[in-house]
Amino acid sequence: MRSMVPGGPAVGASVYGMLPLPYGGAYQQFAALPASAVAPKPARPSHAGAAAVPLAALTAWQALEAAGVTAGHRVLVHAGAGGVGHFAVQFARHRGAHAPPPPPPATSISCAASASTNPPTGGRRT
Repeated sequence: MRSMVPGGPAVGASVYGMLPLPYGGAYQQFAALPASAVAPKPARPSHAGAAAVPLAALTAWQALEAAGVTAGHRVLVHAGAGGVGHFAVQFARHRGAHAPPPPPPATSISCAASASTNPPTGGRRT
C-alpha cells in the first residue's frame, strides 16, 4: 500500500485519531482530515477502543501542561486507573515526575470486649 501524503498512513490502512478543533464528533467510517491527525492503529485495541484514546490522552497531556509538571515533581493522580488517569500517570512518568510515597499503614485498634466489661442484658436492648 502506498501513502497519499509523504510520511502519512497508507491508503486503506486502519488508523485512529481525532478531528482537529473546531470540527468535533465524527460518526462515520470515513472522514477527511489532515494526515497529522491520525496514527496507524495497532492490532489491539479494537477500533472502538482505539477511538477512545485520543481525547483521553489529550486531556491528560493538557492537564499536566497546565500544571507545569516537569522532572522531579510529585504528581497525585486521582482515579489513576480511569480513562484519563492512566494516561496522566504514564505521561507524568515520561516527564520525569514521580508519585508521592504511599501513606503509612493504619494503626490497628482492637475493638473486642470481654463479658466482664459488657455484661449481658438478658435479651433486652438498652
